[in-house]
Amino acid sequence: MDKFFALGGNIELGGLEATGTITLNDDFSLSFPENVTRADVFLNNSALVDVSSGGGGNININARNLEFTQGSALFAGIRPNEGNPEAQTGDININVIEEVNLRQGSRIENQVDNNATGNAGNININTNSLAITEGSDIGTSTFGNGNGGEVNIDVIDTISINGFETIASGIYSNVGSEIAVGNAGEIKITTGNLDITNGGIVNSVTFGKGNGGKISVNAIDTILVDGEAENLSQNRGIASAVTDTGIGNAGDVTLQAGSLILQNGGSIDSSNFGSGNAGNIDLETNSLSLEDSGRIGSSTSKQGDAGKITINASDFVSLNNSVIDSQVGETATGNSGGIEINTANLSLTNGGQIDTSTFGEGNAGKIAINASNSISVDGFNSVENTIFRSLIFSEVDDTAKGNSEGIEITTTNLSLTNRGGINSNSTGNGNSGKISINAADTIVVDGGSTIFNAIAEGSNGSSEGIEINTTNLSLVNGGLVDSSTLGQGSAGKINIEAQSLSLEDGGLINSSTSGAGNGGSIVIDVDNAVTITGIREDGSDSSQITTETFGEGNGGSIQITAQSLFLEKGGEINSSSNLSGNGGNITINVDDSVTLNGKGFRSTITASSFSLVQFESGNGGNIEIEASDLVLENGAIIRSGVTGVFSFAKPGNITIDVDDNVTLNGENEDGIASRIITDTNAIEDAGEIRIQSRSLSLENGAVISSSKELSDSGSAGNITIDVDDSVTLMVEVKMALVVQLPPMLLEME
Repeated sequence: MDKFFALGGNIELGGLEATGTITLNDDFSLSFPENVTRADVFLNNSALVDVSSGGGGNININARNLEFTQGSALFAGIRPNEGNPEAQTGDININVIEEVNLRQGSRIENQVDNNATGNAGNININTNSLAITEGSDIGTSTFGNGNGGEVNIDVIDTISINGFETIASGIYSNVGSEIAVGNAGEIKITTGNLDITNGGIVNSVTFGKGNGGKISVNAIDTILVDGEAENLSQNRGIASAVTDTGIGNAGDVTLQAGSLILQNGGSIDSSNFGSGNAGNIDLETNSLSLEDSGRIGSSTSKQGDAGKITINASDFVSLNNSVIDSQVGETATGNSGGIEINTANLSLTNGGQIDTSTFGEGNAGKIAINASNSISVDGFNSVENTIFRSLIFSEVDDTAKGNSEGIEITTTNLSLTNRGGINSNSTGNGNSGKISINAADTIVVDGGSTIFNAIAEGSNGSSEGIEINTTNLSLVNGGLVDSSTLGQGSAGKINIEAQSLSLEDGGLINSSTSGAGNGGSIVIDVDNAVTITGIREDGSDSSQITTETFGEGNGGSIQITAQSLFLEKGGEINSSSNLSGNGGNITINVDDSVTLNGKGFRSTITASSFSLVQFESGNGGNIEIEASDLVLENGAIIRSGVTGVFSFAKPGNITIDVDDNVTLNGENEDGIASRIITDTNAIEDAGEIRIQSRSLSLENGAVISSSKELSDSGSAGNITIDVDDSVTLMVEVKMALVVQLPPMLLEME
């Protein structure tokens, strides 16, 4: 074992493979001839080169290859209990033509040691390739009073960092102990490729009082972080952190690469566990792939903010069973920095998730995604009977006091399939943020997938709703757009603007309230057709647009503006009150026809109130339809009604204003005729029916009726029909009675 000490002095290592002249410069450094190949330098068997002292001290190595084995080391810095506030140590400079290789726990360190005072120098490495393996490391630290130095690495080909058993290999810059006071230096890496495997690390950590260093990596080709490590307690990668004993800000993490791959638990992380802010994460790449528990995350767990995550990937971002998250922990006071992604294509599969959440006192940051071509959110992953859906979501947890800043998505095509989702919700003391989606071409929500904004039971926050703007919106096989509240706050408005809207096989747009808060309105503005058709493959749900109240709050209204509206095979538009809150109104305004076809499964437009609780019931909403034509066939129904014997609920009215024809025709398979009806078995009068049109046709048992059943008080509602001139039917009943137009054709001159 060889040891070289020059405390505060200079040590230079190098040699030539052929005859040449090495000159001594004025500062006693060596100059090597450029036309003669340098010799290899080996440090093995715990060899030590040490220039640490109270200040000064440089190590310079010039070689063709440089190899460290068996715990060999280079040391520079300020020794324990030495130095002064003005002390500055020298640098470690390595210039190697081919390869630098550190193995078997070898080290290159420049540090301010325990109880030392002064600033550490830098570590500068220039070579063709660099390998750090088997628990070896390169780093700068401060354990005393003073700043750590920079780590500057310039490698033409590849940097390989590979861990070993329970010992991580890596590159670091730390504020290294609880009693340390000073800032960590920056880590700057330029390379062709950076491979971090088997527990390798690149990190900057603050354990004491001071800021962590920035981590900057520029890789021309690929950055690979593979976190698989059998004997390490946690997955490894690139990290910047303030520990629970730290007071200061974590450094930013900035990566540039042709492609960036995180797999098998490999991670890029910026965290605050102490008092300070986590650093920002900025990634610039052509492609970003996260596979098998890969993670990009920023979090705060104590006092301070999490950092913002910004990703610019010109080709694609792919998350397969992996996560990008920014979180405020349960014990934290601070805000999540949010997530911004700019790419051409974004894909989330097998439980892949993008998440901003708050579990503490602070806001969940905004998720902003701009994918110029497509976004696909597909599928789920099952781990120990727990389902992890592929999701883009922002959450205020039940332990939190703060708001979600929402989700904003801009793309050309958006596809949510196999239970994938875009969700914003609050279960705590705060608002769920707005979901805003702009898709230039299509949005498809299929297979139980969701766009969901909700306030949970026990929450006193409000939902900021859902806004969708696209050319074609399709909700298929249980696809759901939902804004609901079970808590004190109100559900947000659902606003949809599109060229066409299709709900098929159980597609659902819903707004509901089950608490004190009001349900949100549903506003749909479509240039062409709105089609609502079919039930789910399992027969469980029909396609619907619905607002409901199951609590004290009022249900939201439904407003549809379109070229035409078509309901068939069980398609429904419903507004209902199921407790003390009032049901919302349904307003439909189309340029051409409204068509309801009850064949197969009954299609309906319904505003209702239902209560089994004595005197506790809300009013039903009104139904208003304006169109060129209205057609109900094969048992289709438009209804406003109240069910509840001791209810004071008032049914809503039905108002139909049609330029041309109102046609009711035929029965469905169960013998139920097409009908427009108001009915009640409660205390108040049934709702009125008003129809204005050029012509009215009732055929094959079709019905227009108002009925009052069971109660001694109240009456059936008036039916007013105005066809060109006017026909008015006035009905007043005391007992159960149906006022019905017989099968006939009314023609008015």
